[in-house]
Amino acid sequence: MKIIFAILGLLAAAHASADTCRQQVDQVLKGNFSLAKKASSIAAMENTCNGNEYHLLVLGQLHARAGEYGEAIAMVEGAGKVVEFPEEYAILAASSHGKLGRFDKAETIMQRYLRAHPDSPRAHLLLGEMQLQQKKFDPAVRSFIASIKLKPTPEAYISTARALYIVDNCGEAIVAIEQAASLDKATYGNIDAMVVASRCYASQGKFVVARNLLGVLAENNPRAEQDQQFHQAIAMLERDIRAAEAGGIDSSVPQD
Repeated sequence: MKIIFAILGLLAAAHASADTCRQQVDQVLKGNFSLAKKASSIAAMENTCNGNEYHLLVLGQLHARAGEYGEAIAMVEGAGKVVEFPEEYAILAASSHGKLGRFDKAETIMQRYLRAHPDSPRAHLLLGEMQLQQKKFDPAVRSFIASIKLKPTPEAYISTARALYIVDNCGEAIVAIEQAASLDKATYGNIDAMVVASRCYASQGKFVVARNLLGVLAENNPRAEQDQQFHQAIAMLERDIRAAEAGGIDSSVPQD
């Protein structure tokens, strides 16, 4: 009986220690100081937190936000077997490997996670992004659609549109962007979404719509005019218009 009470006492102490660690970490996160200061303050809690999952996760996320992806991966690897935050750890590891250009490694991490947790929309979305980076377009579309089926989000629809545009399926790409906009009007200021929509309409000869969409983007996102993708879209649209007019098509007339 004494042994049982001793074990229960140790478990209670461990739980209290974990709660204390999390409270201290959260207090630092709420602080009004730099990312580097937050990271150093949380790193200094090593003795208090003693390998706590939440402590290592937050520290890894701060490293990733600072562009220190190798350090973020080290935090994941140092956590050992993760019990409380498996999805957050998998996404941190995969996204960090992706930022380092290790898209195949990131894909493997997400595939392994999804075998155990197939109902994660975030995991399917990130898997699709890693597949898209490797030009695995059809698998990427399937991953994005899997994410949408679990939880429709503007991000998933926009990613789907990007992949569909690459494989010349502009009809479905436009539908995906319309779905994104129906969920969040901020889509009209999303550079990826509006450039894809503009290019798709231009490919259909609907130059007035294509031009108007770039105007809508500029109105909703002042930073778009400093974006290379935006200027490329304008240049490509002007090229398409010149080619159409050379063929006798009046680009100023709206197309059905």
